[in-house]
Amino acid sequence: MADRDEGQASMTLWGDGSPSRGFLYVEDAAEGVLLAAEQYEGSLPVNLWTGEEIAIRDLATLIATEVGFAGHIQWDTSKPNGQP
Repeated sequence: MADRDEGQASMTLWGDGSPSRGFLYVEDAAEGVLLAAEQYEGSLPVNLWTGEEIAIRDLATLIATEVGFAGHIQWDTSKPNGQP
């Protein structure tokens, strides 16, 4: 993995970056779990999230920008993408 402070020109990430992820603030997650435990009577799983998702590729670019990594992100498509 590339280290911003070492000035490396690139970093390699697994897959092609196409899977997406959603994020949720921990206090909202805790509130959702409590509400589900108190009020949900179904047997199907409950998915807690904001309804917004971001592709791993876009997330990697965002993180690189935020930490000041100016190198190139390479995608190793011989490695798995993870859950779609």
